[in-house]
Amino acid sequence: QNNQDLPTQDVPRRIIAWMGRTAAALRKPKGLAVAALAAIVVIAALVLLVPVQAHLATFSWIVGVLVVLALGALVFKRTALWRRLKPELGPAIHLFLDALFENRPRKLTFTRNLNGFTPDVVHCHDIEPLPAALQIARRTGALFVWDAHELYDEIPNLRNVVKRHRQRLIRKVSTHLDGFITINDSIAADYAARFPNLPPATIIKNAATFDPQTAIPKDDGRLHKAAGVPADRKIILYQGGFSLHRGLEALVRNASAIPAGWSLVLMGWGVLEKQLAESAAAVNASTGDAHRVSIIPAAPQSELAFWTAGATLGVIMYDNTGKNHLYCTPNKLWEFPAAGVPIICNDLVELGGSVRANNIGWVLSDDNDPAALSALVGSLSDADIAQARANCVTYITADNWDVYAQRLVSYYAGINRR
Repeated sequence: QNNQDLPTQDVPRRIIAWMGRTAAALRKPKGLAVAALAAIVVIAALVLLVPVQAHLATFSWIVGVLVVLALGALVFKRTALWRRLKPELGPAIHLFLDALFENRPRKLTFTRNLNGFTPDVVHCHDIEPLPAALQIARRTGALFVWDAHELYDEIPNLRNVVKRHRQRLIRKVSTHLDGFITINDSIAADYAARFPNLPPATIIKNAATFDPQTAIPKDDGRLHKAAGVPADRKIILYQGGFSLHRGLEALVRNASAIPAGWSLVLMGWGVLEKQLAESAAAVNASTGDAHRVSIIPAAPQSELAFWTAGATLGVIMYDNTGKNHLYCTPNKLWEFPAAGVPIICNDLVELGGSVRANNIGWVLSDDNDPAALSALVGSLSDADIAQARANCVTYITADNWDVYAQRLVSYYAGINRR
């Protein structure tokens, strides 16, 4: 999933389980012995039951076919066509099995767990469960709503075969939907332009929860303590998944350029953790500053605002790898303001637009330029940061999950079959 290929849930689970059990058995000495014994029995049976001449003829024919196939494979692997096809083969096999079995294991799991329950609405998040959700809606007669949090065919590193499969799936399902929800106007417009059979989109944003009656949490020192950063240092914080195309590698690599008295802290988890830790150690060694970059585990969601409150600035530097990032509005756009932390981000359409429109931080026009980030941080006065913090409170008070929860309830109150 971190490479944005088709998740293994979309491969029939029974096949995966059988392959896993077989592979595990063959890795054990006992399993190898059983496999070898079975092969000996089969060969002995052939020798006893079939004349020698037939054996020789069959053996010669098999060897000839194998030699031809091997030579053909060697030649084919040197062709440009093989280089083009190779990255697509794995996802293509997954999708073939998915189509062959029509996602049957997942559908069976969902339908069996209904236990006679008949829903009024099937509300499907993301794209992987769509085939199963469609089947449940058909079987139960429920209204069918798709809640799309991303442009699923525009995710970075997506194989072409998976991209085309997702586009076909969206086109197929769109004619059966009674409602469509997504996270912002740009993504809604893109879906409408490319998949005209989708119902008109209702916008339910990825907003964080916030109680206007509760003050913004105060820094209790837990972030500085966990990161090992002196209490008098200001922190630039990234929080979330350590995934590709979020600008994290460049952010850590160029942390040596941030002004003295500041530290970069990454709080989260993910496939890049080891690489980022090695890069952080190199930066700290080269600068002679053991506190320049720190990496700590993710905070519990229920306590996130209290951890985030220890930062002076939050950073969101997603790479502009395509429309899915160009139009993204990640949870961090609300999580940082909910803790009173202004944002530095790059100039993506929805992300940069929201930060500018609400004056809750600063937008860098030159993505991931260490000199630009350093210059910006160095130019900010305490008064600038205090004003942005005040704007964060205004923003999150007016735009938080309670607003969209009420919108969602109203949406369901008025939804009808299309």
